[in-house]
Amino acid sequence: MSERVLIVEDCLSLSEQLLNYLELVGLKADVVESLSCAIQALEKVAYGLIVLDLELPDSSGVQTLERLLAHSNGSKIVIYSGGVDQGTQRLADIHKIVVQVKGQVAAQQLVALIGKTLKSPKATRALARLQTKLAVSIRGLEQTN
Repeated sequence: MSERVLIVEDCLSLSEQLLNYLELVGLKADVVESLSCAIQALEKVAYGLIVLDLELPDSSGVQTLERLLAHSNGSKIVIYSGGVDQGTQRLADIHKIVVQVKGQVAAQQLVALIGKTLKSPKATRALARLQTKLAVSIRGLEQTN
């Protein structure tokens, strides 16, 4: 399975944050801002994982997921969206798609989930190093205060 990630997100600041975290853990990622651009990208590149926002400029809700599934070529999907209606949740459950709600999961936690979903040893090791560095930094800040 490819370790390349497609981020389908129309919020530039969030997609940049995710992209930066993914690059820190050694994963390659592409970002698109609409479903039509995601479909075009999927026609050209084999992605191991798609991080999907359901509310896009050209599609929303269950229609977004249905259309993406039709073009996903077996890529795993993680929904990272502001909310999920019952129909979308049922479809996600059928296809064993992980759903994370924005605001409840930080971008760093999402990257950890991406690493696990891809079963990427490289990403897992890099995340462990990042978490250790973060813990050391926090302890250093606590000691200076």
